[in-house]
Amino acid sequence: MSQRLKQSIRKIVRVQGQVRLPAGASPPPSSVLILRIEDIAEADAPARVLFRQEIPVPHAGPLAFDFEFQPPGGGCQCILTARIATEDASKVVPSDYITTRAYSLHTDLPEQTFDIALTRAA
Repeated sequence: MSQRLKQSIRKIVRVQGQVRLPAGASPPPSSVLILRIEDIAEADAPARVLFRQEIPVPHAGPLAFDFEFQPPGGGCQCILTARIATEDASKVVPSDYITTRAYSLHTDLPEQTFDIALTRAA
């Protein structure tokens, strides 16, 4: 099978789940949930962002997400991260909510569900 044909039939991974805020947290109405899939396979190099999705935060309760991701050919060592940006989506500020652990994404599985807990960045 040719390399071009192999690339055209790469599988799609469905990623779904929820993001939970700390008890009593209430981000501003203009906040945005940012989900990223990063490849961390390169030692001593910054993670390579493979996927990014921004979702408006309509309320403080658990925030559901559901998207499809096509892993790169040749595989990757992928993690899923989440952040609620309260002011500026381009950088983390003390009022943001962030993940404090890596959520491994197994690109050989067709579907994965995550329960992501966030904490205040400050």
